[in-house]
Amino acid sequence: MGFARSLPREGFGRSARLQASSSIDWAIAEGIADPKRVAICGASYGGYAAFVGATFTPDTFCCSVPVVGITDLETMMANPPPYWASYYEQECLRVGDPRTEEGLALLRARSPLHRVDRISKPMLIGHGANDVRCKIAEAEQIVSAMIERSIPVTYVVFPDEGHGFAHPANNIAFNAIAEAFLAVHLGGRCETIGQDFENSSHEVRLGGRISGQCGRAESGGIARSVMPQSSAASNPRCASMSSTVFDGGAQHEARSNRDPPDRRKRH
Repeated sequence: MGFARSLPREGFGRSARLQASSSIDWAIAEGIADPKRVAICGASYGGYAAFVGATFTPDTFCCSVPVVGITDLETMMANPPPYWASYYEQECLRVGDPRTEEGLALLRARSPLHRVDRISKPMLIGHGANDVRCKIAEAEQIVSAMIERSIPVTYVVFPDEGHGFAHPANNIAFNAIAEAFLAVHLGGRCETIGQDFENSSHEVRLGGRISGQCGRAESGGIARSVMPQSSAASNPRCASMSSTVFDGGAQHEARSNRDPPDRRKRH
């Protein structure tokens, strides 16, 4: 009888690693994937899985793209959204109870935030400022921890989004950023940004600026960039990526790529 009760708790977090590992092993064995060029990306629980991949198995992936992902199960369970009230006790049994010593130990053991020192590969984080399911504090706390340790990170926030990027313009913009990011670190092709940032609310708050034909979305904060210009220049398949290169190195004034809502230009 105890099996059904303990399996979810034992599997939460561990299952993310096992699923990713088995999929990668299969793809490599089939000759589909290059073991040196595997990225992990995902949103919501998939975002948590991407954080887990970057912190628990950092040598497996060449980069990661977690979106609206959990970084600390303890803070998530200690500050649940109001709509969890009807099934919060069930979640405590399934994931871990922050009100008990055993539960806290379980939550911390599966939290990427507590393994931030192990992050060694480029990371692009995306989050919606109005997320109530996985609050933006989840992203902010791991970004802060990475800054303290001088670990490079690119951090993109959408002020008008929640748990995911529902507005088509925002979804297109983040996909364009992610495509450029992945093209540099996986060595693949990438289209120029063109009008992909039009009417998007995205703010590149950390990690470098996107420059060239796409306009400019500068970041502030840490003085290290995860996508130095030399990286793209050395990649012949990214020779046309001058419009999407994440460069930088100097501190920049944080700003959005568009005017504030009351002064926004309509196209």
